[in-house]
This record gives sequence, C-alpha cells and structure tokens, in this order.
Amino acid sequence: MKSRKQLGLYGLAFAGMHACLSCIALAGEYVKYMSNVVSIPGTNKFVYFQFQWNAEISLLFAVLAMTFFTVLGITSLPSVNQVMSWKEWDFVQSKLGYLALTFAFCHVTIYAYPVYDPKYATFWKYGIPPAVYFQPMLPGLVLAMKLFLMMPGVADKLRRIRAGWERNTMKKADANV
Repeated sequence: MKSRKQLGLYGLAFAGMHACLSCIALAGEYVKYMSNVVSIPGTNKFVYFQFQWNAEISLLFAVLAMTFFTVLGITSLPSVNQVMSWKEWDFVQSKLGYLALTFAFCHVTIYAYPVYDPKYATFWKYGIPPAVYFQPMLPGLVLAMKLFLMMPGVADKLRRIRAGWERNTMKKADANV
C-alpha cells in the first residue's frame, strides 16, 4: 500500500511539473501549433488567437485530471487521512482515481488525435510512430481492464470474494480428514 501511495505522489509531482512547463511553453512559439491566429484582412494586425478544438478540449481534460489528482494527493497525507472515514477514503482513492486516470487518458488522446489518422502515418520518420502514439496505451489498458472487472458476472464474483466467500470449503475440509 505504501509503494502505491508513493507512486501516486510521484505521479502527482510529475503531473505538476508537466502543468508548469506546459504553461511556460504556451507563452512562446508553441501557441502557433495549438491555435489559429485571427488578424484583420489586408493588414498584419493581430486581433486574437483561437485554440483549435482539440487543444481546447485537451486543456479542459488536463485541468480536470490535475484537479482530481491533487484531491487524491491531499487525501494521501496522513493528517487528512486520519480525519476521513474508511468509506470516504475508499471512495476518493478508488472512484476519483479512475476518474482522474480517464481524464488524463482523454487529455493525451484528444490532443494527439492526428497521430492516429492513417493519412498521418506517411509522415512518421523512418516508419516509426511518435512517442505520443504509445503514451495512451498503458492507461487505456488499465481502463479496459477496469471495465472488464465492472461487468455484471465478474463484479458479482469479486464482491463475494471481498466479502469472504471461499469456493468449495466443505470439499476441502472433507479431503483433509
């Protein structure tokens, strides 16, 4: 449990660094990649810039994911943990954790959607996709496994196991005699 908490806190630290560095990057040339600059026709006067749809939605999911990751990090502190009941802590750590992971997955996937377009594959250098192509795969696998565990037949079996159910306890007792 402690290693899981440490991994979560490391993840929060890296997400915070990513957010800070992304805010710094938005101040420079990076804005041209993410936005459409609108100017007065026939002049070189800059009026305003407008983010492309994928950049805006990606930033929305990034803010939501960072908010939930921060809540998870705060509830991991021992002083906050002692004040919370078991049900509150379990809700925050299980439900909000998967919600934050879902938002982070959406953040990366929506931002990098052109990479998944088959027409874009011709631009891959040496036929190798860019790193952003592989980034959502592990979180996507975790979310797919969670959806599998939430299926009615599997979820009922897991609930019974967590409640203390053991399979064939009478047969095992008879075999030991």
